[in-house]
Amino acid sequence: MKYSWRVVSEVLRIAPPVVGTFREALDDITFEGHTIPKGWKLCWSAGYTHKDPNCYPNEKEFDESRFEGTGPQPFSFVPFGGGPRMCLGKEFTRLMILTFVHSLK
Repeated sequence: MKYSWRVVSEVLRIAPPVVGTFREALDDITFEGHTIPKGWKLCWSAGYTHKDPNCYPNEKEFDESRFEGTGPQPFSFVPFGGGPRMCLGKEFTRLMILTFVHSLK
């Protein structure tokens, strides 16, 4: 099952089920020379996060071994979101995907 989940995780990295979502800046912040005022809405994209070459070398290649051991850096793999607002259905979805994969003949 561990290998199957690594393969599924790599599929979710390449094609996340949710493109992204919005968050609100809680404070004024500066990011890469740009000031983002408190209260502005920010859109984050799981697809771009999952293809960041700083987190995933050879990001265009399918490589399930990325998920061996400790796996990717924290918050660099977020197909179900992250932190306190992570999708409540994550574990149910994981169970359903693995059941489906193992039922294939």
